[in-house]
Amino acid sequence: IDNYIPKEHRKLFWDILEMEELWDKIQPLPDSQKYIKAINEEYNFYFATSTHWSNATMKARRLQRLFPFIDIHKQLIIASNKHMLNADLILDDAEHNVLGFSGNKLLFTRPWNEDFNCAKHGVWRVNNWDEVYKAIQTLLPTE
Repeated sequence: IDNYIPKEHRKLFWDILEMEELWDKIQPLPDSQKYIKAINEEYNFYFATSTHWSNATMKARRLQRLFPFIDIHKQLIIASNKHMLNADLILDDAEHNVLGFSGNKLLFTRPWNEDFNCAKHGVWRVNNWDEVYKAIQTLLPTE
């Protein structure tokens, strides 16, 4: 992020990320709560975030409020290098987090990754939580 913020505004940016009021305003994507609940019931689910340590507590609190069925103490991983996680599947909106990951890769379409060539890199593109759920069921059948 620092690469895209003018040097004179970096401190302000990071200070804003440490404000609890900001985290209280963050809303979940449509249907994410419903589908994450279903995924959590069927699979071993974890949130993985590359959140800076200074705002990790606030992010964890917000995730717990938005997803009360997740045990944040056991199901939240803070890792800058998500590709190093040992998991069957990764879902992320940043292509650098899925590249190098050894399991199944899902890239959630966002404006900043629309030009990424998923087919070239063996990545499934998903556009909403219904597609995420269907892709997970296809890639990781439970029976």
